[in-house]
Amino acid sequence: MISLALLYRGVNILIWIIFYFNVIIENTQASNAWFILMLGSWFIGLSKSGLMPGLGLLAIPLWSAYMHPLKAAAIVLPQLWVMDMVLVIRYWHTWRRDMLRWLLPQGLLGVVLAWVILGKISVSALMWFLGLLCICYGIQGIWQWSYPEREHMPIYQYSYWSIGAGFASFIGQAGGPFIKLYLLPRAMKKSVYLGTTGVYFFFINGAKLIPYAHLGMMDLSTATLSMMLLPVAVLGILMGSCMLNFFNENIFYRINYLSLLFTGTKIIIDEWLNRPL
Repeated sequence: MISLALLYRGVNILIWIIFYFNVIIENTQASNAWFILMLGSWFIGLSKSGLMPGLGLLAIPLWSAYMHPLKAAAIVLPQLWVMDMVLVIRYWHTWRRDMLRWLLPQGLLGVVLAWVILGKISVSALMWFLGLLCICYGIQGIWQWSYPEREHMPIYQYSYWSIGAGFASFIGQAGGPFIKLYLLPRAMKKSVYLGTTGVYFFFINGAKLIPYAHLGMMDLSTATLSMMLLPVAVLGILMGSCMLNFFNENIFYRINYLSLLFTGTKIIIDEWLNRPL
């Protein structure tokens, strides 16, 4: 009952915020821009909660109608970092330390590689590869369509995906699909899964703040706008976490495999539409 009450209150707060901004901002274009910015932040929060993974990928394309995509990515970063902190607190001590000992060093290596060679590689080729990979794994998971049996595999097996997660996270906030390729086959309980990803991306996203500032992608204006939108994102993650309590592991894994398929399809469509003619 407490969760339902919080969910009801959260929906009302979101509606009030949207109504408030649309009323006080007389300029229609500015009002629409604020609505899109808040909608994107809400999507990011729901995605981070684990309720609707992949939905956060819609934020940057939505915001790109009003700003440069790199600026949109920079605005997303502080929100992601704070929401990772929320996940760490929400799922305190549920993470897998043994996995993080393997994943974090390789993820940080991916961040450093992206920082060093940014602009010297074909980002499009990487996104095509990531999109096709997500579609293949998503179809495989949907084909099984059940809570997978726990696979007894060594901790280090497939941990190289963490390098790809750090790299893709740096260039396009798209590290989630890569880390799913490592975590989903292990069929962990949803609290352990969310706690582990929360700690992982808390360190990965935190490590990206300095490189982003060094490259000129983040400044005071982007950080200020990000903090203004943060309450909406936090509201999204809290609402998603409350709703997630009503789902068992079977449904949770179905949602995640569907999100892989959705994410891969979206990436492929975006790359196809943006290809040089």
